[in-house]
Amino acid sequence: ASVYNLYSWAYENMGDYPEALRYNYASLKLYEELGDSTAIAFTNGNIAQDFVTLGNYAQALRYFRQGVKALEMINDSINLAAYYVNCASVYTEMKSYDLGIEAIDTAIRIARQVRDTFSLAYAHAGRGEIYLRQNNYASALSDFRLATAFFRAVSNKDQLTGAYGKLGVCYTYLGEYDSARSVFKKQLALAQQLGTGISLTQYY
Repeated sequence: ASVYNLYSWAYENMGDYPEALRYNYASLKLYEELGDSTAIAFTNGNIAQDFVTLGNYAQALRYFRQGVKALEMINDSINLAAYYVNCASVYTEMKSYDLGIEAIDTAIRIARQVRDTFSLAYAHAGRGEIYLRQNNYASALSDFRLATAFFRAVSNKDQLTGAYGKLGVCYTYLGEYDSARSVFKKQLALAQQLGTGISLTQYY
């Protein structure tokens, strides 16, 4: 089964997702025969991510939810929180915002229990994105503030750069232009430090 995983990873890197799925399905079947719940969960997650890349959100959601069930069976709370965040991101793409917020609230509750700062960061960023799409800028601002704090805490600078950008957008829509300018400067400085390119006109 692990060999199949390696093949699927190779095909994913080549951008051949149908072939990657073929090997992921084969891997999942073997893990199910072995009764390995952890591997079943992660392989379902791999399949779901392939479907996300292909834009097939209904199938992505199906496999993320199967991963959730497998993780619940073994009480793997840390990975369970992350999978609920993944479900929420798919709901967001499907514009099922209420279900997305419900999934994120579950993720936050679990992540707080196990003090999973990584999942808290992604959860608040995910909920902020939903509120931003709903033009609820005050609520989005609150979540992106928390997301930036958590991303800083875990030194995830790539995600912190994006969160700064979204935070700046919220400040701009709320008419807090000085705060927006300050956050955008932080974003630009961090992007330059990381060597990642962002357009200077991206949010102006």
